[in-house]
Amino acid sequence: KVCVGAGTGLGECYLTISSLNPEAGYECYPSEGGHVEFSPRSELEVELLQYLMKKFQQNHRVSVERVVSGKGLANVYEFLAHKFPKRVDKVVHADFLKAGDMQGAVVGKNAGIKGSLMEQAMALMVGTYGSEAGSAALKWIPTGGIYITGGLTPKNIQYIEGEDSPFLKAFFDKGRVSPLLDSIPVFAVMNEDIGLRGARVCAMREFKSLCC
Repeated sequence: KVCVGAGTGLGECYLTISSLNPEAGYECYPSEGGHVEFSPRSELEVELLQYLMKKFQQNHRVSVERVVSGKGLANVYEFLAHKFPKRVDKVVHADFLKAGDMQGAVVGKNAGIKGSLMEQAMALMVGTYGSEAGSAALKWIPTGGIYITGGLTPKNIQYIEGEDSPFLKAFFDKGRVSPLLDSIPVFAVMNEDIGLRGARVCAMREFKSLCC
């Protein structure tokens, strides 16, 4: 199994049943997959990459986390507002500028406005999210499923579920190997306390190792 979760940042890990102690359940292997390169899939995304390289003073690369995360959503909106100034909603933009670390939340809150830059920013971010999840599935081939976690999932599930969603369209758009992904189940995790649940599992395992 594989987990990919966007929230404050972008996390990726894979899980396997322990061969030494199957009754112990899954062992989790973390990664820094959120820091792989952002790979544009359109001319607009190429421009986004160039914008972010300039913003973050990078000569050769920008991590996908700069696009797929709460702050990433803010980065995408900021780019679109810079490119399409005539389409900026002045009221929303004023809220965005005042929001500090919560700028992504302002974009997400207003993403339902049809034809808006906020809607476009959400679609672009979620499409990149789906593309990265598909890439993770190709790397690990998790026949037990890929689990889409993180704070962005329950808050924006309407952009993730459904065959026509920007997430799943990008997830399955892998050229010649796209059919491989048909064998990999995709699950959206709606619980927002899985970090605490994971900590509980680790604590219980540690407790049992000391007591037994």
